Amino acid sequence: MKPNWLVFFLLLALAACSPAPKFDETRLGTVDRDIRYCEMDGTGVLMDIYYPPKNNGPWPVLLHVHGGGWSSGSKDNSYIFPDFTEPGILGVEVGYRLAPGAQFPAQIDDVKCAVRYLRAHAAEYNLDPDRILAVGESAGGHLVALLGATADSGEFNEAGQWLEYSADVRAVAAISAPTNLDTIACWSDYTAQLAQGVFGGSTECNTNDPKLVNASPAAYVTEGDPPILLISGTADSVVPYEQAVTFHEQLLAAGVDSRLVLIEGGDHGLQVPGNPAATDEAWQALIDFIIEQLKIKVPFWM
Repeated sequence: MKPNWLVFFLLLALAACSPAPKFDETRLGTVDRDIRYCEMDGTGVLMDIYYPPKNNGPWPVLLHVHGGGWSSGSKDNSYIFPDFTEPGILGVEVGYRLAPGAQFPAQIDDVKCAVRYLRAHAAEYNLDPDRILAVGESAGGHLVALLGATADSGEFNEAGQWLEYSADVRAVAAISAPTNLDTIACWSDYTAQLAQGVFGGSTECNTNDPKLVNASPAAYVTEGDPPILLISGTADSVVPYEQAVTFHEQLLAAGVDSRLVLIEGGDHGLQVPGNPAATDEAWQALIDFIIEQLKIKVPFWM
């Protein structure tokens, strides 16, 4: 039987014009866990998506990247959601490959792939691709700062799927984040081991190791970087708070909208002994930043 080329081309045309998947409203108020958002070196990388209870979308997105020294931690230990979903924010908890099984840049490759995946599936998840805010703490703070600083530049944009989509974000909030890894081996024996185990760099202090420099958000600051909120505790024994101060000054000098909040006496988790209310300052600063940058118009819980 000869092929019916007319039917064939009609089917192709119909496929090209088929509408994007619509949002399934049975998902409202639920969580989709272990969504396989990218395939990296034969490994499926996973995310969780937390849906608002009402369909007042397309929703802005709060994308959270966990900490853990790039070698531990999990998306399953989320502390941010579901509070932010209540007023109409789509929560996304991103998992990524961990060292030593996957050395840098695997971690930033995964985070960027997650942003591209969300854009590629904007209709399916009822999200606004122009309102994505990335927040992370510690190693996660480093990754979101690097995400914001490199965006759609030529850095860390060649791995994974959905490469035709943008990895840009509207804003970034980095908490207790290392931003210049050139000095990471100087901070402690623990961070010196991370320099080698995660980045393949030197454990010697102040070596100007190109592997550590090239993994640093500070190396990529340009005028076009998105607004960023930096929060650090002045008694942080893991990541020196001066990292945030110096990075903030560098961003301002480049014309970037940067805000710095220092929690006096705060440790790596922003806790202040004898003053539990101190973390409220950091939390409120984050809430205010999210409301402003994502242009939240509905009443926010207090």
